Amino acid sequence: MATKLWKGYSAKLAASIIPLTDCTLTPGLQEAAYRASGAVNVSEVVARGADQIISITTPDIATALEWAGINGTNLATSGPFVLGLQGAGTGAGKDITFTVAAGLLRPMTLSAPRAGSGQASLVYEILPTTAGGSTDPVVTSIAASLSDTPTGPSHFVLGPIYLDDTAQTGDMLDGLEMVNIDFGLQAIVQHDSGHFFPRDAAIGEQAPRITVEGTDATQYGADKLKTIGKQLETGVVIWLRKLQTGSIPYADDEAEHIKILIPKCLALMGNTSASGFDIAKTSLTLIPYDTDYTDGTFIMEITSSTVIAATGPA
Repeated sequence: MATKLWKGYSAKLAASIIPLTDCTLTPGLQEAAYRASGAVNVSEVVARGADQIISITTPDIATALEWAGINGTNLATSGPFVLGLQGAGTGAGKDITFTVAAGLLRPMTLSAPRAGSGQASLVYEILPTTAGGSTDPVVTSIAASLSDTPTGPSHFVLGPIYLDDTAQTGDMLDGLEMVNIDFGLQAIVQHDSGHFFPRDAAIGEQAPRITVEGTDATQYGADKLKTIGKQLETGVVIWLRKLQTGSIPYADDEAEHIKILIPKCLALMGNTSASGFDIAKTSLTLIPYDTDYTDGTFIMEITSSTVIAATGPA
């Protein structure tokens, strides 16, 4: 019998579909082993529960961010979610799909390198749930036919970053290499007594952190951040610049880019390292906070299809 091969192909939420660069389905099975009183060997092993997790990575961050923004979404109202693996060869029924009708979809990380060293990518995590707690919340089809084709993704790289300057008239960081956003969404997964699968999943905490890496240590010097850190109460703006296929990036005044606004945050200086064989690297960490003690909706805002306002480093 010929070996069957598959590759990660697409993820779909309702009617919206995105391409994938990576995907993982983790069964999350927990086992329990039993020994008879006084026995050395295990006499019985059973599976006692499962917390399944689906993780996907996509370069189409503009479309993916429309799925759940920065706060996550309930699949019972916005789904279903379908992960598709494409089988090798031709003909119908060669693909595999994993369908989740209920659960939590949450953004995990967003990474964006400078132009010339890669492209931005977004990682989502899906926590499937089932109302009764006994039915598998992930429905698997091993003879599926993927009829939807994901379009070519929008590609983004790191653009300007304005520190403590939402007016964007100066104080723009230079020598930028990478930005990494950890959305900091901690989930609460609830198993009712005696149920094998979780019946509910929700966001219990939102504590995002942003790490900026660069080559110009003077940008994070004592005059701007101080060695003990600095409260940036007039905000931080991070831009992701959209690339064009077969051409230079879209111009700043074209409404194609992504804006990430952090109204208030604490900025902490990171490590600075150097060697005799490479340029020095430095970093800073931004920790957003919400002084209004609300649900964190505005702790970080992401806006697509907008214009970059850039005047150059201060």
